[in-house]
Amino acid sequence: MRTLSPGERAVLVIAVVVAALALRIGFVVETHVPDPIRADAAHYAQYARNLQEHGTFSLDPGPHPKSDSFRSPGYPVFVLLHRLAVGDAKMYDAVRLSQAVLDSVSVLLAFLLARRLLPFGGALAVATLTALSPHLVANTGYLLTETLTTFALALALLALLRVLSGGDRGVVCGLAFVVATLTNEALTPLPYVLAWLAWRRLPGASGANVRRALRVVVVLCALAHVGWGVRNAVAVGPDAPRGSSRALQTLSHGTYPDFIFADPRFRYMPYRDDPEQPRYGEDLGHFARVFAARVAERPLRYASWYALEKPFYVWGFDGLQATRDIYTYEPSQALYERHAVAGVTLTLMRWLHWPLVAVAGIGLVVLRRRRRDREAQTLQMAMLGACLLFGTLLGTVFAPWPRYVIPMRPALFVVAVFGALAIWKAAVGRLQRPAQSLSNNLLSL
Repeated sequence: MRTLSPGERAVLVIAVVVAALALRIGFVVETHVPDPIRADAAHYAQYARNLQEHGTFSLDPGPHPKSDSFRSPGYPVFVLLHRLAVGDAKMYDAVRLSQAVLDSVSVLLAFLLARRLLPFGGALAVATLTALSPHLVANTGYLLTETLTTFALALALLALLRVLSGGDRGVVCGLAFVVATLTNEALTPLPYVLAWLAWRRLPGASGANVRRALRVVVVLCALAHVGWGVRNAVAVGPDAPRGSSRALQTLSHGTYPDFIFADPRFRYMPYRDDPEQPRYGEDLGHFARVFAARVAERPLRYASWYALEKPFYVWGFDGLQATRDIYTYEPSQALYERHAVAGVTLTLMRWLHWPLVAVAGIGLVVLRRRRRDREAQTLQMAMLGACLLFGTLLGTVFAPWPRYVIPMRPALFVVAVFGALAIWKAAVGRLQRPAQSLSNNLLSL
């Protein structure tokens, strides 16, 4: 088979990115969501409004808002930039169009990420899966954090792989992780975890430059996180909403086996049926006592819920809590229902979802078996595997909403293609061994 020239390869990659952009702009233009600035989206819009009009990071809609830290600052600032550029009336459409472009760039980043670890065909497959991912496409249409987090995380992981190969001093990686973690605060431990894992597996003296770059990553992240913490300690009053209270709410929401407390009608929102709420999700001491009593009453049920079911749900296809589909907020009309070609891509990705998750799991097993391999590419792939395990742990500890791991879709696709190639290589090897044995026997006659 003829090898593709660099120009031909570039054309294929550009075609995938352009198709991704067309799909995302089509979704933004063709999809209508009634009352789109509500729930979480309304929070981000209110923060942007208060930042512009009062210079205060606050969720308070009153005339004199007081500072709080209920949400992370990254996405409100992103929304604010659009509000400053086009005004409040056009902000919603401007943000969505920017996100369509940004997520198309994420497709290119996914290709570059995969190309460092996989052959060209495998990297192109990763870019195609990222381009067609309905979760990534759909989230460009909301005022929600997923698109910005996906871009920042993909850039951070790509820069981290460059750091580990000695091709980056850590500044880009650190700044990208800062954006990712200040957009989605749940990711805050991730850069430190990845830096620690990489540090442990680096060779001795030859890893000095890489260790220096990893220090830069950690220092940049620490400066941003400590700075945000100091701001919260100084500017946020004792009664103001805080991110820690939101974390406890989410933690409590994830403690109901099969998302049910008593009444199945409240499935996926069991906290509405629990008489211990809202105190159960607001008071850490009360939460600990009630949760311990419930686990003691049904230890096997809770063991199954945390060890098996929650990891399964967090990587599920449907959104569970909202529309049981790819949408966070139910659309009255959507691209996937209006255009047959788009609908085919949704159906295809739905069919591929669990096979991809399964082969990604096989890829993680392969990486585990190679844990003592200090080859650069193995270490780099292990970083993506660790990212997926971190997302799984996040959903296992807190509420297992699949929305939380949408920004990890590019990493999932890379590890899935790696797992598929490992399966293919093993299968071909098993087929070749009998043929080689037969050939050797014939030659010995």
